[in-house]
Amino acid sequence: SSRNSPEPAQIDRQGHYVGPASGASFLLRIQRKLQQQSSVSSDASIFTFGDLPLPEFDPRFLILPPRSEAEALLCRYFEFASATHRFLHRPTVERWLQELYETHGTMREQTAARSRTALLFMVFACAENYPKSKAGKVDPTSR
Repeated sequence: SSRNSPEPAQIDRQGHYVGPASGASFLLRIQRKLQQQSSVSSDASIFTFGDLPLPEFDPRFLILPPRSEAEALLCRYFEFASATHRFLHRPTVERWLQELYETHGTMREQTAARSRTALLFMVFACAENYPKSKAGKVDPTSR
């Protein structure tokens, strides 16, 4: 039967094997397969290649700390962390915090809402690195 008979050698002009099990054949199959897949949009960043798409954001699941605690964290961040992380403008971030609590976490400007909310939570997380004193104030000596 033709199934068991060996195929004649498939060699290019330079003497390299180019049959169905060759590296060149493998790369051509992969290239065709990738061209057929249209799931990746052309405007996707190369830095997200292979990452799953982010889930849709639902602001109802945003859990805010009590406002007084959030204000204390913001103050703690600007007292200690901003000495080495000087990329945030305090009055602007304070306005964002006020807006976050006035709108119950939804923010007014929807195009920047996610990034501003994420930045506020980043500030909260960084501020947690600095311990509080028993009175609730930051104790710089305990670090």
